[in-house]
Amino acid sequence: MELVLVLAVIALMAGVAAPSLHRFVESRATVDTAFAVAALSHRARSCAQTLGAPCRLQVDVSGRACWLTVLQGGAYVPIEDSGLFRLDAPDGVTVKLDSTPADPNSPYVQFHPSGRCDIATLAVRGRGDDVCLVSCRTPLGRFEVGSPGEAQAP
Repeated sequence: MELVLVLAVIALMAGVAAPSLHRFVESRATVDTAFAVAALSHRARSCAQTLGAPCRLQVDVSGRACWLTVLQGGAYVPIEDSGLFRLDAPDGVTVKLDSTPADPNSPYVQFHPSGRCDIATLAVRGRGDDVCLVSCRTPLGRFEVGSPGEAQAP
């Protein structure tokens, strides 16, 4: 009898906790994607310096993917090995370039062989109010993940 009572209490507690756990999992998808975008930007800078050619962190206009391209023969082409140089956003998460893109039909952040890059902010939005900003505030700075309030600070 006691075992049934304990199991009933556990089931009741799990039922109360389940909605907040679901919200936690959704918010983690937003944060995890923001850190993956930051890592991809670091990879873009490294590729530009290693290859000695400008690289771009391209952002899909739908916000569902980001990938790296490199300047070859006068055109930007995707860097091979999609696992390391491409990010597909999970369901319910989008990535948008908040800065004014040079080309609104193909938004990107430029990385130069000198180590410099465009000053830019990428907004990673999840379901609900989940927003993480991935920002670089100086041409030689690193892209860092923060909340909307942190990105506005000087």
